[in-house]
Amino acid sequence: MREADSAFLACAVIATAVAVAAGTCEQARAQDRHDRELALAVARLTVNESGWHSPADGALIWQVVQGRGTSSRERLAWLRRHSPRVMGARPCAGGNCAWTAYLDGDRRPRGYPEGAAWVPARWRAVRAQAEALVGGTWEGALPCPRAPMTWDARAGGAEGRGWRPVGCIGTRNEGYTR
Repeated sequence: MREADSAFLACAVIATAVAVAAGTCEQARAQDRHDRELALAVARLTVNESGWHSPADGALIWQVVQGRGTSSRERLAWLRRHSPRVMGARPCAGGNCAWTAYLDGDRRPRGYPEGAAWVPARWRAVRAQAEALVGGTWEGALPCPRAPMTWDARAGGAEGRGWRPVGCIGTRNEGYTR
């Protein structure tokens, strides 16, 4: 092989490797963005459904979400369909979704109840748990003995709609399956 041909081949291999790496980096950035969005959505739902102090409910919600897709993008799309008011996709007429849809960063969310203390550390703790759940680094126990398909308040009427409780432990809500 001539030296010029060898140099051309080396440049072609390097250019291909750079293109593959750039594509891989772009995919990784997109996955990171979806992971961050999913963690924020799980955190918002946790607060909306159970308040500031129920990590077990955050894990329950994650158990449901985890079974609703194979990627963060798919799971986030499911959450947007399942809980459009909390995700900010549909108007909220009242209740927690009037402000949980605006939880982000450490600032007091729009619509947060007047007179209620805003404690950013509580929100940071819920977000940290959601990030660990989505990232696969959470070391806590999962509250449900098997993966639920949805959740509802224990007295929310899910059983009357054909859902069966799975027996979650330590949660304010219950996980349900068909």
